[in-house]
Amino acid sequence: MNETLKLGLILFLVAAVSAGVLAFANEVTAPIIAEIEKQGSFGAIAEIFPEADDFQPLEEEKLNEIKASNNFVQEVTKALKGEEIIGYGLKVKSVGYGGDIISLIGINTEGRIVGFNVLQMSETPAVGSRIVDDPAFAESFIGKSATEKLVPVENPSADNEFLALSGATVSTTAVQAAVNGAVDAYVNYLSK
Repeated sequence: MNETLKLGLILFLVAAVSAGVLAFANEVTAPIIAEIEKQGSFGAIAEIFPEADDFQPLEEEKLNEIKASNNFVQEVTKALKGEEIIGYGLKVKSVGYGGDIISLIGINTEGRIVGFNVLQMSETPAVGSRIVDDPAFAESFIGKSATEKLVPVENPSADNEFLALSGATVSTTAVQAAVNGAVDAYVNYLSK
């Protein structure tokens, strides 16, 4: 019995020390990871707005106001040329077949979608993953109006239509919801 108690105490001490080391490592690396993610987002926005010379996060109060009425918007970044805002990068999240889909939507101040990127997803390979793998899908958003809801169709031609991926209805619908969330945020909060 005494030997069992001794082994239990040793195991407890090893677990406590391990937990302390992990907590310390997390404390040290969390700000670094957050900064890397922020730079990654800014890099993706820089690809959408290559003419911009600065990127700034939207004021926290305004972002919180958007998030209170919009479940899709996660972050908003202003793209600036000099002191002038030339557009917004909206990081949006929706739920697809395989889990969360995180996308970046670029909308210029003229109310046009100028960029679309899926930043993270875990959709079924060769089916839902076509939201990333098929360049025509992303291209079908470029130039579309950011002042009205977008709908998926087989052959998009109207200002509010984008490419529907047959066989990937859940993924297409998830992206549609997120993009329309970005459009809603632009119309109601950013275009004014």
